[in-house]
Amino acid sequence: MELDPARLPLVFTEHGCLMLSNVLRSRRAIEASVLIVRAFVRLRSIALANQELMIRIEELSRVGLHAQ
Repeated sequence: MELDPARLPLVFTEHGCLMLSNVLRSRRAIEASVLIVRAFVRLRSIALANQELMIRIEELSRVGLHAQ
């Protein structure tokens, strides 16, 4: 899959942050990646606790997939 420079990603996924911490081996980069992954985990738990929010997120994900 080639990246189109006009459509570069605007965000990283949880897994992307983990991969980034494996590449950037400085202590600061690893600490930042851990904090980001913790934020993803917390967001997931909040989303699962709020079913209405989860439905809206799924709708937005579908719209985003079709826009690409």
